[in-house]
Amino acid sequence: MSFDEELSSALMETSITHNVSLFTFLFASFKILISKITYQEKIHIGVPFNGRHHFDLEGMIGFFVNILPLTSSLKKEMTFLEYLNELKELLFKVHEIQVFDFFELLNDMVYNRKEYQNPY
Repeated sequence: MSFDEELSSALMETSITHNVSLFTFLFASFKILISKITYQEKIHIGVPFNGRHHFDLEGMIGFFVNILPLTSSLKKEMTFLEYLNELKELLFKVHEIQVFDFFELLNDMVYNRKEYQNPY
């Protein structure tokens, strides 16, 4: 998909005006579109984040990416700007906690773990 230069400039200016990245602006628009098409208020979409958190990985060749599930609710009474700001805050929060180890989360969730059973 490609946009002409005029539309690209308008999208970029609008995202700068509202103090969000172009990704956040387009992502909010996409989530609203999906919400309207599916008649769902709560939408779950996987978002790619940089997976190079350790200094040792900086020089390595390879594909390091974390796909994190992002869930947000779009209420009918919300304006686009309200949703955009909510999504911006959510993306910041997810970015901060993305280094959390998934298996550590699973271990925390399994309360009555039996040694002979696979907890995952």
